[in-house]
This record gives sequence, C-alpha cells and structure tokens, in this order.
Amino acid sequence: MQKLLIIGGPNFIGRNLLEALEGNINFEITLFNRGKTNTDLFPQYKQIIGDRNTDDIQQIANQKWDYVVDLACYYPSSLEQVMKYINKDIKKYIFISTVSAYEPIENSTYEETAPLLACSIEQAIEKDIMPTYGQKKAECERILMKSGINYTILRPGLIYGAYDITDRFYYWMYQTYKRDTLLIPEQGDKLVSFTYVKDLAKAIIYALDSKNELEQIYNTITHELCIMDAVNHTKKALNKEIKLYHAPLDFLEKEQISYWSDLPMWLDADSTWSGKLFAKDFGHLFTDIQQSFEETIAHYASKNWPEIKLSGLKDDAYTTLLNKYLSTENL
Repeated sequence: MQKLLIIGGPNFIGRNLLEALEGNINFEITLFNRGKTNTDLFPQYKQIIGDRNTDDIQQIANQKWDYVVDLACYYPSSLEQVMKYINKDIKKYIFISTVSAYEPIENSTYEETAPLLACSIEQAIEKDIMPTYGQKKAECERILMKSGINYTILRPGLIYGAYDITDRFYYWMYQTYKRDTLLIPEQGDKLVSFTYVKDLAKAIIYALDSKNELEQIYNTITHELCIMDAVNHTKKALNKEIKLYHAPLDFLEKEQISYWSDLPMWLDADSTWSGKLFAKDFGHLFTDIQQSFEETIAHYASKNWPEIKLSGLKDDAYTTLLNKYLSTENL
C-alpha cells in the first residue's frame, strides 16, 4: 500500500478529494493540517496536526512518503520548508496552483508554457495572501520545478461545486432558484474558465497513478461558462421558467455597480485559459456540464439554499437594483 500525505484541510477541494478516495485500497492516507476545519470528518485516516508555516512541518520527516498532494500552499517559504523535510525519492508531488499565476498578456491563450508572474521578496513574504496570490503561487511553482523531485502542477480556474463557501459560482444559482425575475448585467455572455471540484479530485487521483504518462503542468479547466450559461443550466435543473432583463452598461455604471464584486461573473471581456492539454489527458474524467449543475444544486438544496453572504450584492440590494431598472424600463 502506497503512503499518501495530503497537506491541507477537508474544507473544499480537500473534502471532495477525500470523499473521492473513500474505499480506495491503494493508499494509506495521512492528513497534515491545523485540525480546525471539519475535524469530525474522515476519522479513518491518520492525522498530523500542525501549522505548515511553523516548525510543525518537521513532523512530516518522521516517515517516508510515496506521494504528496499539496492543496494549501500559499507562501513560497512554506513550500521550501516542505522540500526541506520531505523524502526526495517520492514518486510524485502534486501541487495545486492557479491560473492566476500567469503574467497578464493581451490576447494570450494562456497555454501551459505562457510566462508566469515574477515574485519579489516583498511579495513572497507579504502576509496578506490575496493581493499577491498569483505571484506567490508562481514562485512556489518555480521552487517545485527546481526541487529535483517528480511533480505534477495543476492550475485550476474558478473552482465550483459542493462545499464551496465563496458564493462566486453559487450566486446565479441562488438568484435563479429564489426569483421569478432576474436582472442580468449586459448580455451576460462573457466566458470564465471554471473547474468542477469533483473533476479536480478525480484528476488528482488519476495523476497519482504512476502508470499514467502525463505532462508535468496542466491548466485544469473543465468548463467555460458565462452568467447566461449558469442561469440556463440552473433553470433546466430546477425545471423553472424565469423572466430575464438585461441591464445596459450605462445603467449599471450610473448605479455604481462594479464588475464581479457586485455581480459575480460579470466582466468586460472573456477571462479564459487554455484547457486543451488537460482535456486531452483527463477529459475522460469530466462530468457533463448539466450533471455538474444538478449535483451542485442538490448540495445547496440539502443546505436549504443558504443566503448569499460573501460575494455580490445581497438580497435587498439586488432587489432594489432590479426594481429600479424595471421602473426605468417602463418609462
């Protein structure tokens, strides 16, 4: 039996991965995380409690690992510490990165060979993760590439599915479920690269199989979706008719509605990365897009459709915006 170390808690990606691994007899699984999230789940697995950003990481040196899956590395120094204590003859190190690691280049298709962001010393150590998230992840990738160990780097797009707590993808599902009338920003047709979390979990497990001849780096894109796609797939899953209004840009600007932060998935241009290589080697694992919606909706329905908390306009603000547009529309 192969010894598998999973670094990161059973929250979103981790929880889906561990659910996908349940019943798998090929691996003896050990979890390394802070023990702060969903601690009652997966008691069948060994656990090392610790903060990877402290000397706690030394605990992974106590045994020899065959595989490592690193779900939650946000600082280059964190990965350097893991490299210091991990046995160098592991069969594979799977690192979850991000498409945000790419250097922005106009008209780029962002294939896997596209340039990555530079990362200064200041950016690498900045405690606030998000302002330099892509830079930190890019530097982590460079550390792994230079480590001399066998690795697979997976760069997801916007991840969606069960247990996501961000509301970014859920936002339009929720609005479609809750309302009979929706206000869509402009045509709602700008595409965003998404990664279905269950497909990501399946891809991680597939990449663990050393018999599979794979590339070292993949943009793990499973679907490209726009707001209208999200609404239409949700309508179909719920078997629901809904009235749609499309608000023009001048109205939204007048109401000081911001791209994405106020209305998730609303952008002024497509935001996509090439997933061709991933589809070639992993496409047989992909979930049908409508099925992915139905599975995700089933999860939120089991939670009684929780209110939007983190992303986009809250219920009252969205209703106010909708009513204001309707009053303008009827003039």
